[in-house]
Amino acid sequence: MNKETYKIFDTHAHYDHELFGGAGPELLKDMIARDVICGAVIPAITFESNFCRDQFPKEEFPSVYFAAGLHPKCVLNEPAWGSLKRLIDPGEPAGRPFSGEPGESGSRDQKNTAGRSFPGDPGEPVGRPFSGEPGELGSRDQKNIPGAAKRQQDRSARILDLIGDERTAALKTGLDFSKKKLTDAQKEHQKQFMKLFIGLANHYKLPLVLHVRDAAEECVEVLRENSPETEAVVHCFNYDMDTARTMMEAGVTRFGIGGMLTRDENGPLRECVRELPLPNILLETDAPFVRPKGYEGEINTSVTLAGTARLIADLKGIAVGKVIEAANRNAAEFYRLKNMS
Repeated sequence: MNKETYKIFDTHAHYDHELFGGAGPELLKDMIARDVICGAVIPAITFESNFCRDQFPKEEFPSVYFAAGLHPKCVLNEPAWGSLKRLIDPGEPAGRPFSGEPGESGSRDQKNTAGRSFPGDPGEPVGRPFSGEPGELGSRDQKNIPGAAKRQQDRSARILDLIGDERTAALKTGLDFSKKKLTDAQKEHQKQFMKLFIGLANHYKLPLVLHVRDAAEECVEVLRENSPETEAVVHCFNYDMDTARTMMEAGVTRFGIGGMLTRDENGPLRECVRELPLPNILLETDAPFVRPKGYEGEINTSVTLAGTARLIADLKGIAVGKVIEAANRNAAEFYRLKNMS
């Protein structure tokens, strides 16, 4: 592979994460300078991670963009933000706080608005998940916590401010029912945030980045009831072709393919990628997570993208340069990027 074809756009990487020990920005800058990659999208995990942008000033990182939102496990620590109408029209009264009751959305009409893990893995919940216990954010007595309603409003308002940033390329949401048995109320809480972010994406004309883990059927159900009007990618896709077809019928347009493809146990995923048309594929690492085969014990970086691209090329019987060219074009279309070089 020559130097020109080696420049890959990493559509999902967390170079702000603490696992990089503060060195993420310099590492990213170095890989762009060496043409390992030509840019990246940094999606939020926690609420606080939405505000990492100062680490990546536009002057130094002109081809780095962001996806604002929340990892679905982090949603479990969030109070309900209220209805879509209230978020886009602050004059609307706030909805009542999430109580933990099954079926509650924080707004009566919201649904109509249309490998191994290790500490820090986004598959792990941040803090203990919402349980409905007294004193917990989102719990029954939240209305009695001084400043709770203002905190709820301020957090959603801060996300809306980010949506207006020209470097916000997408919104992140999804469902994650993995690792620990969640209550029906916790699952419903995730679903209501996903519906809310679909509504925000439709209103602000931004694509959606969907984290879907052990919740494919439920994700499809939400998408069918709340149709995305923009593009949507299931990042770190790790399902079979039948699931991919079902998701596409529900509004998903792209699938983020990364290190999971390299693992020997993922035969169904390989068969899916073999069959998936190239225009549906985005390349990603989910760095520092989802280490490919051969990188066990190491922190994942965008260096591993080339190996994923080679495997896709082998599965399809085409040149690796063709895979990279298509994936970069797909990323530019999906995120509507102005600068990838």
